[in-house]
Amino acid sequence: MAIKARYDAKEDRMLLIFEPKEGAEGERRAFWVTRRQWLGLYTGLGPLKPEKPKQKQPPTKPQALPEALTKGAVPCEAVKLRRKEDTFQIAFEADNKPTGLQVKGEALEQFKQMLDQQAERAGWDPQAAAVRIRAAAAANAAVKKASKG
Repeated sequence: MAIKARYDAKEDRMLLIFEPKEGAEGERRAFWVTRRQWLGLYTGLGPLKPEKPKQKQPPTKPQALPEALTKGAVPCEAVKLRRKEDTFQIAFEADNKPTGLQVKGEALEQFKQMLDQQAERAGWDPQAAAVRIRAAAAANAAVKKASKG
């Protein structure tokens, strides 16, 4: 299954498209993924492996995506992430019908690069989001602990 992602400035969401590979069975599914869901997935998968520095390309100006690409896209209700040793299982849920994938090794790194690249193109700051997510988790844990005592 091929996975594509594109940012839509009009929706301020990421369009995530799952397409069966040529000759394979299955249907195309497209999800609108919120910034919170996208960045939560980004931080949940862990940091990218360091790579050789490359020249930064100037960011492209975000635009609305053509209807031909967004047709049939549904809002993603939840993104669930489960780790088993070196493999991540990811489920995107919408309309009570999850679409899932398993990634590890090089496929995991490519998926994380796609998340990072698209977040950067959208103007979303993944590092700042990671700090906010960790701070919110710590605050929630403190409130939970205080409510028990």
